[in-house]
Amino acid sequence: MTEFVPSGVIEKAFLNDMIYVACPRCFTSVNGQLACNAGTDLRVQCASCQTFMTPKQVLYKYRLKLQLLYESTVADAMLFDEVAEALLGVSAMTMKNDLLLKYPDLHLVLKELLVGLHVSFSFQRPLPKRNSKHAHLTRDLKITKIEPLVPQLLPEPAATLAIKLLRQQQEGKHLFLTHDRIC
Repeated sequence: MTEFVPSGVIEKAFLNDMIYVACPRCFTSVNGQLACNAGTDLRVQCASCQTFMTPKQVLYKYRLKLQLLYESTVADAMLFDEVAEALLGVSAMTMKNDLLLKYPDLHLVLKELLVGLHVSFSFQRPLPKRNSKHAHLTRDLKITKIEPLVPQLLPEPAATLAIKLLRQQQEGKHLFLTHDRIC
């Protein structure tokens, strides 16, 4: 069941590890298996669906973690590929293979743009764990849609705006961000 929150604030954004290497069939993370076989032509088997793949066949996907404040609740939330791509405006593959190489500080500017942003969002609550040993662990909310409440504060996809800010900084124009305006 999806729930809608008309007004919330992004309190924290964890962008350092927002992209993961995924199985092309089930999208499960295969980061650990690739690290063990780095530099070889070995095939990797997905632990979840048992699909075999070469490192060139894997996909890059988003798993963007945010901390959201709404009403009197602070919740950890996860934006998976399509939702994160809609917010950032660029695919995880392009982000990983192009933008992060060209703009190493991009994640820092994205964080500045996102933290403090007032948003509306829809989410699904995670199903409770069936394993009683881990019943005390809570899982992140799965965000299914997120939009700025004031579109003027994020007038274009976050990655596009962040790149413009980085380019202006490289050109010597000193800018600073507030959540009222870009100066």
